[in-house]
Amino acid sequence: MDYTNPTVGLHGTPYWGSEVNAILTNIKTSVTAVESRIPTTSTVRYVSPTGSDGNDGLSPTTAFATIAAACAPLTIGGVVILLAGSYSTATSTQIPVLGTGTLAIIGEGSTTTTYTYTGADFAFKIGNGGG
Repeated sequence: MDYTNPTVGLHGTPYWGSEVNAILTNIKTSVTAVESRIPTTSTVRYVSPTGSDGNDGLSPTTAFATIAAACAPLTIGGVVILLAGSYSTATSTQIPVLGTGTLAIIGEGSTTTTYTYTGADFAFKIGNGGG
């Protein structure tokens, strides 16, 4: 079968055959499923070593300086993106209770983002601050 020159079907629609059309349908379904999982802007917060906790954290140019500040306004399904740089703290980061669901904290890149915790307790505490 020649996949570079499809047969023109009804109404001028390209048709490569049932096998290829089934594959294309599966790909479209998969892409739609992935797109539905991409967070909206309101659930993403950015953190940067050059940021400020006085910022809104909604973009790389208005990033927060700390993970704690980025987590505070988030809800279930939120994502904190650590922009490239080095982060170091000896203080635990308190993450408020979010209910059931997920909160992701991800680095911009494994070779460009490092997080070092030097404290004696847990790096992250999830809950209402009760310890």
